[in-house]
Amino acid sequence: MKTPVGDPGGDGGEAPEEVARGASRGAPETVWREAPVGACELDNHGRCRAVNPAWSGMTGIAADRATGDGWMRCVHPDDRAAARARVAQAAAGGSPAAVPVRVVPRTGGGRWAELTVRPTGHGAGVVAMFVDTTDRVRREQELAAIAEHSPDAVLRLDANRRIVFANAAQARLAGFSPSAHAGRTVWELGLPEDLVVALDAAVGRALRTGRREDLEFPVPVGADSVWLHARVVPEPDEEGTVRHVLLVSRDVTERREAEDALRARDAMQSLLVRGVSHEFRAPLAAISAAADALERVPQEERRAELLGAITEETARLERLVANLLDLSRLEGGALVPRLDWCAVDELVTGARRASGVAFRPGELEVSLDPEHPLVRADQVLTERILSNLLRNAAIHGAPPVRVTSAEGDGVLQLAVEDSGAGLPEELRSTAFAPFVQGAGRPGIGVGLALARGLAEAQGGTLVAAPSPGGGARLVLSLPLVPMPEVPE
Repeated sequence: MKTPVGDPGGDGGEAPEEVARGASRGAPETVWREAPVGACELDNHGRCRAVNPAWSGMTGIAADRATGDGWMRCVHPDDRAAARARVAQAAAGGSPAAVPVRVVPRTGGGRWAELTVRPTGHGAGVVAMFVDTTDRVRREQELAAIAEHSPDAVLRLDANRRIVFANAAQARLAGFSPSAHAGRTVWELGLPEDLVVALDAAVGRALRTGRREDLEFPVPVGADSVWLHARVVPEPDEEGTVRHVLLVSRDVTERREAEDALRARDAMQSLLVRGVSHEFRAPLAAISAAADALERVPQEERRAELLGAITEETARLERLVANLLDLSRLEGGALVPRLDWCAVDELVTGARRASGVAFRPGELEVSLDPEHPLVRADQVLTERILSNLLRNAAIHGAPPVRVTSAEGDGVLQLAVEDSGAGLPEELRSTAFAPFVQGAGRPGIGVGLALARGLAEAQGGTLVAAPSPGGGARLVLSLPLVPMPEVPE
């Protein structure tokens, strides 16, 4: 007598060929035998009636040992409850949705499969189909491991545009854990609405068309923001249907800043060319006109006046060239201060002489504390700073120009203040940038940029400070260091 088909041991039952033929109740025998998908025909209680050759090849379990509950031997113990629940759901007429399970072949090792359970159609049982997904799962695991250690933020979204994976970089960017991303949409990541609209639309197009897209946008991070370059990459399955989309975002803030700096530098160079052209042409034209007039003017007094004009314009050209060269040396790191002990009054006297400004009586007021200690600075460079400040006050301000000193908090402050209209509001944040000038202001904007660079090269600072009188007030601060003791 034969052992019943439902024998829990699964060691008896119908002969193998009879088991295989039994599948003809749910599918043609040829399809059953030749199908590349492993399949089990089960009754409504989950007991195996038959398996096809692909299933035996996948699991290493012969057909006669799969009957009853024998088919469950191939399913990892931790996944059996999920597999039985899916069988019961299908037997009750539920959805045939797939569930991932681990397959443990008798030959050893382990594989992954996607288990789908469908009713046979005549109410007599169900068919459980095992699609081997081992290669796909391993690829996904490898990709996940790579993504997890990638500096780029990685999101994977399903066909419903919900997140199924987020790596550590994405978690740092969003400010919450990778697991907290699961099930969310891009609308729930706390991004600006206009950005979300663009991202969601790009994901939708990738799902529909299978074409990748590139986006670039700023993302707020705390009080700052970063620029991200996002690549939207569709993931088609074996049949070419896009079921997932990768959203890979890379921080390109440094590149954007470099591009912005390059554009700003190009703009500065354009301003420099225009400004230098004007600055050189004006004194050259004056020199040329004066030299030409010298040949035709017989009066000695007039000749002296023309020679004075030539001398003055030549000195103007020399200062312009010197400023440009020194600014270039500063930016290239070639200008190195030579620090020594300097008296404050000597620095101011030298700056007044170097400025070339002929202050009339009462137009320059100097008020220095004679008790100031010596300051360690480069005398030539510091005089250049102060002379540029004096020239700036004389050209852009109004007399009287005042030079004052103060000491405190470990620094010596030398302030140059004029009585003009003050620094225009549009220049307050950019006054010390090279080649920046306000509308209608003469010059090419080199003097203050050079002055600040020379101050910082010595460990000092140069800032624009509020003036009680309303004019421009520029303050040079140099660190005060104690003089070494001279041994007796």
